[in-house]
Amino acid sequence: MFSRKDESKPKSWRQLIVWLLVIVIPIAMVVVGINTRQKTNEDVKKWTEIQAIPVVRLVSNSEVTVDNKIVLPGRIEAYYKAPIYARVNGYLKKWHKDIGSYVHNGELLAEIDTPELDHQLDQAKADLASAVQSKRLADVTRQRWENLLVTDSVSKQAADEKVSDFATKTAVVHSLEANVRRLEAMQSFKKVVAPFDGKLTERNTDIGALINAANNGGEAGPPLFIVEDTHQLRVYVNVPEIYTDKLNHIVSASLSVPEFPDKQFNIQMKGTAGAVDAKSGSTLSQFSLENKSNLLSPGSYVQVTIKLPVDNNVRRLPVSAIMVRNHGVQVATVDVNNRLIIKSIIVGNDFGSYIEVLSGLTKSDRVIDTPPDLVEDGQIVKIDQSSNLKNDKKSKGI
Repeated sequence: MFSRKDESKPKSWRQLIVWLLVIVIPIAMVVVGINTRQKTNEDVKKWTEIQAIPVVRLVSNSEVTVDNKIVLPGRIEAYYKAPIYARVNGYLKKWHKDIGSYVHNGELLAEIDTPELDHQLDQAKADLASAVQSKRLADVTRQRWENLLVTDSVSKQAADEKVSDFATKTAVVHSLEANVRRLEAMQSFKKVVAPFDGKLTERNTDIGALINAANNGGEAGPPLFIVEDTHQLRVYVNVPEIYTDKLNHIVSASLSVPEFPDKQFNIQMKGTAGAVDAKSGSTLSQFSLENKSNLLSPGSYVQVTIKLPVDNNVRRLPVSAIMVRNHGVQVATVDVNNRLIIKSIIVGNDFGSYIEVLSGLTKSDRVIDTPPDLVEDGQIVKIDQSSNLKNDKKSKGI
């Protein structure tokens, strides 16, 4: 027979198992759940921190090796341009050439009727004839009195007066002769002629129009004609001051016009004004252009492209990489640990889509293109490798 003590052992084991099922297992489950949730929260936090790291794109080499050129507006003018004014008063008798006509040096353009000048010339010739007769009489009188002076028939004083009167009459004749020559020269301006070979671009008069002479220092009206030599043209460009020191070393220059959008015309540098306009901050520069085919017309506005020498010691960045802050112009770079380093730079020439960086960067610096807002020094970033690979393929022509 079993004792009472042996019967109590199974009961104690059963009670222990019950206690384990009721207390220990739930507690273990709670502990496991808490640990699992904590690990999940840590994973979420870590994932959130990773996602919060800004993804940046670096400036590729293909973006900083663009052509060093500037594009500026310009205007074309004829190599020679002569406004032709009237030098005599009168009425336009006839014109022989109209706008668009090609004329040669000395070719007759118009004739002016000058009745007033003609009468002045007639009067001058009559005055000259009268003075010549007076001179002849004075010469005869002088000779007679000189002969009488030899025999002491007249006083020396009286003889000297006759000699002086002859000299005066001779001077009057010379003066009137000069006046006649002047009026005859003025009469030659009745015929308006071309000063050189070229094209007649303006005609501001017509038959019967009153012609007023353009006197020196006087206020002149519009010219009768304008003749322009267009076999060669001058191109004037206002170049900003920051480029003036490079104009003497330009690689090439060309221009384009709306009439020929697919054609570039090569131009040659001739010189600059040597001074900066205080109002525009630019220097007037002159180029020359051959126009033997007469494709281009003076007065046109053109787009001039000037290619400047490339300075390999100067870093170039797209304008999208620039940040303007309280500390001036800055860029964001990435170090080897993918941490941001904000650097201040000194900007050189601005070429529109990119700028020159004179100092503040080295060639090994990795510059961020379009940096995120509110970037801070030391901030960790992630580099977009896909965009860099794409840029590298683009730069290699893949």
